[in-house]
Amino acid sequence: PSNLNVSGSSMTLKSIMSRRFALLAIIVSGTIFVFWLLILAEEAL
Repeated sequence: PSNLNVSGSSMTLKSIMSRRFALLAIIVSGTIFVFWLLILAEEAL
């Protein structure tokens, strides 16, 4: 039972970390996309 508890908490931690990582990746890619659009706009002007 103690082993089960440890694996359960580690699974929860893993899912939380993966969610945070996914959110971070979305934010970073969004920021890069916005900067890319700004650079394109500057070049177009």
